[in-house]
Amino acid sequence: MVGEECGVCACILKKNNSFALPQILYTLLSELQHRGQTSSGLAVFSTNSKKRLKSCSEVGRVNNLFRSYDKNFFNNFLLNNSGECGIGHVRYATSNVSDDMALVAEEAQPFLRRHGRPWKKFAIAFNGHLTNYSNLKEELINEGYYLDTDVDTEVLMHLISLSLKQNNGDLNFPEGMFRIFRDVIKRLDGSFCFVFLNALGDLVVARDKFGFRPLVIGENESMIGVASESKALIKTGIEKFRDVLPGEIIVVRDGKIYSFMGERDCKKAHCHFEYVYFSDACSINDGIIVDEVRSNLGKVLAREEKLKFDNREEWVVVPIPSTAIPIAVAYSQNSKLPLSFALIKSDVGRGFINSSFQRKIIMDSKYNVVPKSVFGKKVILVDDSIVRGETSARIVELLRVFGAKEVHLRLGEMPIKFPCCYGVDFPSFEELILGNFVGTKEESEKIVAEKIHANSVGFVSFEGLREALGGKSDFCFACLNGEYPTKAGCNFLEGKKRVCQGMKPMWRSE
Repeated sequence: MVGEECGVCACILKKNNSFALPQILYTLLSELQHRGQTSSGLAVFSTNSKKRLKSCSEVGRVNNLFRSYDKNFFNNFLLNNSGECGIGHVRYATSNVSDDMALVAEEAQPFLRRHGRPWKKFAIAFNGHLTNYSNLKEELINEGYYLDTDVDTEVLMHLISLSLKQNNGDLNFPEGMFRIFRDVIKRLDGSFCFVFLNALGDLVVARDKFGFRPLVIGENESMIGVASESKALIKTGIEKFRDVLPGEIIVVRDGKIYSFMGERDCKKAHCHFEYVYFSDACSINDGIIVDEVRSNLGKVLAREEKLKFDNREEWVVVPIPSTAIPIAVAYSQNSKLPLSFALIKSDVGRGFINSSFQRKIIMDSKYNVVPKSVFGKKVILVDDSIVRGETSARIVELLRVFGAKEVHLRLGEMPIKFPCCYGVDFPSFEELILGNFVGTKEESEKIVAEKIHANSVGFVSFEGLREALGGKSDFCFACLNGEYPTKAGCNFLEGKKRVCQGMKPMWRSE
């Protein structure tokens, strides 16, 4: 399965200050670092460069790309990548990707499509997953294309190239650019946000019609900025921004923004996991403040709590940092239990997106415990979600080693039960702690508690999750209930599990 959760960004300067561009891209990429640590890269357009459009990427984090810890390298890098417009990308690879660093480097983005004609030479950075990737790849091979990688971005790159060829560039700007990308997007099934930059300095930004992944655009007197999350734009001084609408295609040239609406559905499917886990708490996705959603989850969790707290002094609420902190704070306040940051997190990356060997290293080194905070206490351990359960089991064990009398896990949402085919690298059914399980909420909580050796497990009900998200229905919950919103998604697990269009949710309420 090809899939990734990444971050994309773009910047167009309005004023002649080309040296500011790489610094702005550095800020944008750094603010999106939590969305991917496998590789990072940028592509820059400059009228003063012989190449006009060039790209560079590096395995690892943004600091590996810019070498900000090396003053001379950093300054030279900024100088060599100055320009008027640029795009950037941070990526994490799936657990199926080889540990071969050469392969990881080859798949780093943005991808650069070389060509002698400037309107055919372009760079592209992509976030999401094309559910019909295999079919599109086969079609391209039949067209005579040869693919070097197994990532969605290369397929998209060749589709754009093919559309440019078939439309002879359609240089009627900006309508021609819109028609080219509209024709490409019609062939795509799945989730995507992408930024495209050609050797004429034209920027194209697009978001799928369901709005799976967040994407925002904004501007100030100096620049136009695009990013996967609003907090990145705010960090660069852009305070006025809006969501790129589901199905919207934006074309930018010479500081002017042209907006077109491509194919769009009335039913949206924003990924709910962006609010529970992936997005930064400071971000605002589709008009919803991420931090508020997590606080709401804590309130619902406290309201649905079934434990009795007769002697409140022997209890303590401990969040698993860092996305679960707002949930734990709200839970503590609403249940009137003391809060302690007894778990200290090391910066070693996100656990569930790595290979089994890497996850073990991370789990063994990721958390430390403040002993006096949990010794002799009944601990309410709060996390945002549970996927495999390996990290939860390890933390439960750690707390007991440091003297906790009891450990009760509380989760901001029900356990992940279905793989995601829209860009989040959830594992197979066999690895998920409740993969494809059919049962009541109480039965599920009991099974998870037994697997991770906790005294009890409790998680927010499906109704409570929707309440925390504002009561709207514009979300994708496929990883929880098996209802995939796209045609290819409905066939995603055909022949393996009972997932098809019109199927009743596998989750059964009380």
